[in-house]
Amino acid sequence: MIAREAILERYRKKYPYSDRPAAPYLRFRPELPAGASRQSLPSMISAKFAVTETGEVDSVELFPAPDVRVEREIRRALDGWLFLPRLEKGSPRTKLFEVPLSFDPATR
Repeated sequence: MIAREAILERYRKKYPYSDRPAAPYLRFRPELPAGASRQSLPSMISAKFAVTETGEVDSVELFPAPDVRVEREIRRALDGWLFLPRLEKGSPRTKLFEVPLSFDPATR
């Protein structure tokens, strides 16, 4: 956690008065739980979430909603994603995102 705080502090110092978009710096690809079939999933699931002022993912919504076990794995992966937060005049702000998650084996 200390390393993360240091990254955010350097980011804010580097852009003290700037407007900057949120940018991911750590993401994990969601994995399917054991026994889940790719054929039972849509090829694409849309993940909507907020990136908070601290760069963490919050308020995840999935469309279309997968089965409970798959949803749990997707949420677990997204909970580990970290961003440099959006800056508005150097101050961190929450930003809404929508990201497509592909479960099509051809795009892996």
